[in-house]
Amino acid sequence: MTANGKLLSLIDYTGLSIRDAAEVIGCSEQTLSRKLAGKDRYTSTDADIAAISGIADWQDRQVAALASRINRIKSENGTSGEIRIIQYRTNADLLPGVPPASAGRMVIARIARANPDMVMPVIFDRKKYDIWRGGLADTAETRAEWAGGFQSWRLGMKIDHPHNGSASLGYAAIRMNEAASKIGSGEDQI
Repeated sequence: MTANGKLLSLIDYTGLSIRDAAEVIGCSEQTLSRKLAGKDRYTSTDADIAAISGIADWQDRQVAALASRINRIKSENGTSGEIRIIQYRTNADLLPGVPPASAGRMVIARIARANPDMVMPVIFDRKKYDIWRGGLADTAETRAEWAGGFQSWRLGMKIDHPHNGSASLGYAAIRMNEAASKIGSGEDQI
């Protein structure tokens, strides 16, 4: 298989868009498209393949970790319970250091296919999330709490001051089901 063929195969495996793959590699969409089409002077490099392989490896680790946790929940609780996983539509909504949104969507698809009765993707909605979180910091843990929003309630208000800007106050009452409380956060950010 040619280097361009290897790169195309990895992009297909990861589910990355051409835009996301180009960003990961560090080239323009046009350059990547030319590489994949086999145009003269445009050959995929080992660094290109390594960059996309890194995304594929990240996905495989995420799938394995989530599958392990789901299997542990199944053995403890049976197949009852619902696992909510945040699904991002755009890269702009991601926390720093997280692979592209299209890579995360592929992880969710793989997990949901293996566990259709337990996994529920929650589409990230920036506006609703920002209202819900009030003054809380934007962290993986806060986002995980938001994704379980049907088990938690948050009351918040925004106070505008003409000289000091605005401030948000928020209070939360949280109720989680057993399955949701056993899924970690932080590393589960996809």
